[in-house]
Amino acid sequence: MHLDFFEYLLVFLVAGLACVFFFSRIGLGPIVGYLVAGLAIGPFALGFVHEQETLKEVSELGIVLFLFLIGLEISPSKVWRMRRAVFALGPLQIFVTAIAIAGLSFIWIDTWAQALVLGFSLALSSTAVGIQILMDRKELTSPEGQQSLGILIFQDLAVIPLLAALPFLSLTAASDAPFHFTWMSVLKPVFAVVIVVVGGLFVIPLILRFLARAHRHELFVAATLALVIGAALLMRSMGLSMALGAFLAGVLLANSEFRHELQADIEPFKALLFGLFFISLGASLDLNYLINNAGFLILAALGLLAFKSTTNFLALYAGQVCSRFRAARIASLLSQGGEFGLVVFGIATGLGILNAEISTFCVGMVGLSMAISPLWHRGSLALIHRLESNKLLPKEFDVQSQNPQVIIAGYGRVGQIVHRVLRLHQIPVTILEANHEQVEFTKKFGNKVFYGDPTRLDLLRVAGADTAKLIVLAIDQPAASVKAAEMIRKHFPNLPIYARTRNREHSLRMISIGIPQTHLFRETFYSSLELTKDILQGMGMSFNLASQTIESFVEHDKELLAGQVQYLDNEEEMIQFTTKSAEALEKLFKSDRKEVNPLA
Repeated sequence: MHLDFFEYLLVFLVAGLACVFFFSRIGLGPIVGYLVAGLAIGPFALGFVHEQETLKEVSELGIVLFLFLIGLEISPSKVWRMRRAVFALGPLQIFVTAIAIAGLSFIWIDTWAQALVLGFSLALSSTAVGIQILMDRKELTSPEGQQSLGILIFQDLAVIPLLAALPFLSLTAASDAPFHFTWMSVLKPVFAVVIVVVGGLFVIPLILRFLARAHRHELFVAATLALVIGAALLMRSMGLSMALGAFLAGVLLANSEFRHELQADIEPFKALLFGLFFISLGASLDLNYLINNAGFLILAALGLLAFKSTTNFLALYAGQVCSRFRAARIASLLSQGGEFGLVVFGIATGLGILNAEISTFCVGMVGLSMAISPLWHRGSLALIHRLESNKLLPKEFDVQSQNPQVIIAGYGRVGQIVHRVLRLHQIPVTILEANHEQVEFTKKFGNKVFYGDPTRLDLLRVAGADTAKLIVLAIDQPAASVKAAEMIRKHFPNLPIYARTRNREHSLRMISIGIPQTHLFRETFYSSLELTKDILQGMGMSFNLASQTIESFVEHDKELLAGQVQYLDNEEEMIQFTTKSAEALEKLFKSDRKEVNPLA
């Protein structure tokens, strides 16, 4: 089937849009969607794509812009702040895992060059998947999240020498003979890197400042694209990877005043063209090979997750850079293959280092590992959590003799403040925290916090729920908070529950369980009301009238909340009830305005 340019472009956009939307909705992420879109329209499926040379060139531009943006994220100041995680954990994870995979893969492949490419490519993890998991669990700023982020930053930095080495490895891939370095082969790359570094530090900022003073946005965008592509072409002319030049340029401009402007300008191009790269990569894969080897690929993806989890854990724990349980959680989080690995496979195949069969197999394996990774990490956390509980609780969780009057479940910002005030009045308190790292951290400040999941009935009994006067649920996750409340209401019906709720739905769930509104404290509700009262006064309203307005709103909202509970699982009736309630509130304020003009 022959397509002209616009038909060709339409096929790619429609396929990419449909697949990315579907796979993102089911939680597998856009990269898997792009790969499947490429498979679907490729020569081994629907057959829309046959000639890929032009597409390959455009997709290379996507890689260049992507790596430029990655470089912009890795500012030297950020790397220095996280230096221990970046330069202690990162090298351990990369080199131990890469050497182990390279040694294992050398059993089945032909050359040491291929083994090195596979080892270091598969040692890289998915930044997108890892960060998304941390964000979903609200752990990105936790010690564990920061250490994981430090490793991912080092992996990004490690891509520089890997990309630089690919052209040299391509010269030895066929013969497996050591590469013969000449003075020119060394000086040309060094010269190119020096030019990019000097330009990135001194010349490019001057050009951008000059263009910024012209106040012409289109000139700034055009100059940014020209500078990035220029750095990439310079590297290619010296026999290095184009992506390397763009990455270096990004790193050098990461601390400049133009960082955010550059990110905003390049982002739309990067997202489209980087997606095009993965579509072209998917289109190059042999669908028949993937189908015929589907079982083996699934086993290989699971094997990669298990193998990397093991090697990551051994590297982090043996290096004594973090605790055993934190090492296990980080190892599981970073066990999948990554986007950079797919990029390296594509470039290495184009350079002749990897053949089409090995590349197809590795891309399929990495894509599956990225898709399976969230489930793998969830299962690993459940196992780790059980091991932590079995080890820590018999030794440390001895609180029966304390006879606490109050149990606080969750020792984040809210739980800490409640505890501090109760401690001032010498009220006996037992604190439960499900995050072991948080327990260890708070112990450094002399606080007695016990590791335990408040959704477990046996732990609540040990903590003194039978005799406590009340329990405070200051748990960050709404689902865990509701689960704990349900268990407490069922097994300790006489134990009053005071709960912090994150949002309106969380509050409604707690009310439906039977917790009175007077015992619920919405996280941002009252601070928002205080802000609104100050705004009303800033607009000229008197203090008394502003206070009366807020009080009326609060009373109405409490009535609204009580009424909404019955429609919690019926969205249509919930909307109707809320709309009528809003109209009633508006009529109330209109009648008040007839009596007094608050802004007069």
